[in-house]
Amino acid sequence: MNNTTDTKQGAASRLGFFYTRILKWVFFTLAIGLVLLSFENESGVRAEYLFMGTPVLVVFYALFLHANRKSSTPVRKRQTLEWLYWIAAIWLLPWAALRLFFGVFEIYAALFHLQAGFGSAADFTTVLAIIASTIIVLIAFHATLVLARKFPLPRLALLAAIVVVIAVNPLNKYMVEQQFRAAASDYLLPELVTPEVVGTPERLPNLVIIYLEGMERTYRQAEAFGPAYAPISRLEDEAVTFEQIGQLPLTEWTMAGMVAGQCGVPLVPRGFFQKNRANDGSVFMPGSTCLTDILRAQGYRLENLTGGDKDFGGLAAFVASHGNGAFTDYQQLDEVPGRAPDDWQWGVGDANMFDAALARIGALEAGDQPFSFILQTAGPHGPKGHIAAPCRRPGEAQVSNSILRPLECTAQLTEAFVRNLQNTVDMDNTLIVLMSDHFAHPFVNVADTLASYERRNTVMFIGAGATPRRITKPGTMIDVFPTILATMGFDMATDTAGFGVSLYAAQPGNFLRDDPETLARVFRQDIDLANALWRSE
Repeated sequence: MNNTTDTKQGAASRLGFFYTRILKWVFFTLAIGLVLLSFENESGVRAEYLFMGTPVLVVFYALFLHANRKSSTPVRKRQTLEWLYWIAAIWLLPWAALRLFFGVFEIYAALFHLQAGFGSAADFTTVLAIIASTIIVLIAFHATLVLARKFPLPRLALLAAIVVVIAVNPLNKYMVEQQFRAAASDYLLPELVTPEVVGTPERLPNLVIIYLEGMERTYRQAEAFGPAYAPISRLEDEAVTFEQIGQLPLTEWTMAGMVAGQCGVPLVPRGFFQKNRANDGSVFMPGSTCLTDILRAQGYRLENLTGGDKDFGGLAAFVASHGNGAFTDYQQLDEVPGRAPDDWQWGVGDANMFDAALARIGALEAGDQPFSFILQTAGPHGPKGHIAAPCRRPGEAQVSNSILRPLECTAQLTEAFVRNLQNTVDMDNTLIVLMSDHFAHPFVNVADTLASYERRNTVMFIGAGATPRRITKPGTMIDVFPTILATMGFDMATDTAGFGVSLYAAQPGNFLRDDPETLARVFRQDIDLANALWRSE
């Protein structure tokens, strides 16, 4: 009997050792490893994986905590350091959770959108996915704390963890930059030029601007991306094509790319804390003179159409502040007769958007007032793209994890739209501008392949004033603004508008692109520049 009991106790002891010494590290590795793995993946974690993985991880982690329910260090001695650790961890939590879900993103872009609003982009699925990301990150934080308690010198280990959590937090760097912003006006503000029209063409040309969501010219590399960009390449044969348009800091997202291309300035922060805040954001960069300001003054009718949500990222405020043109977004777009419904939470299919744009431009063409019509595609936004109904193969889903199918679809629809437009308007008096709003987002599935090339934005002009040719002068999106004005035939006081220099001008651009990190720092820290652009006097 005693031998049997001893055998059972020995087996229980071995099982207990296995449970407490092995399984707990399996659970710990699962908690930490999932977060570290996601941080290696620049595309973030898909929402469905978060929904499936979070409950499993919570159960596993509960077992891990049960295995570690006894601690070798008295709570009293840990209390102060643990409070400091949790303060640092909670301060890092928003960035870490968003980083887990979205992948790499620019901290200034994230904070700008927090100020400007997300519109309908913050749908229920996204909110749930961010909540799941938050739970996973909290598990990782707590697992780190438990691990620190197991070290021979737990307080020293916990102090090291606090230092690491503080050091990796980009919000801390942002706070320092915002609270101690230096006036760098000797470097930037004197370079800012308010464009002045000194002469107008005899006949004011109409203008159509097509923003191609994330459709950078790098996709032209067919050996890497196949035929996705081919429809846009075909349009180059009849366009002024600007082949060397790079990307400046603070122009990397849609609103920032539009500000760069229409105002000649990067989207410098207006400040997130009250001390440095230039205005409440309801008036968008009132100190900048933009393309639509100039066209409004010349008697143009201004209209805008987007396949997305106009309340996302300050877009509606920008339009209202600069020319106050009419605006239609996916919520106002009626279903086009003869087409199946083709929309999603925050957007409408690009085919429906192009059909609505063509109908409206036809009506404007029939009027006697010069017009500017600016439209935005939405399909290839990412991380998943949306394939418009006319492009979908039998049985093919609307949503694609690969960005190349939606991009190819939008490129085909764009080419067809331009051809229809050429048959609708007087091309001798209409300038069509096609441009990517920014490089593709870093969370699209081909981000690594794009990064292996010298990346360039798409910019081409077709129609009035645009004699087909290729221009290889280096530039960025801020240079597009004065180039549009020159192509339309406006005689300007200088070749410079904002910070941009006309790509036709002999003089080089204002900014050397050799040191983007320094330029980014100056853009972010120049409080005189921010005040000049954002103050509502």
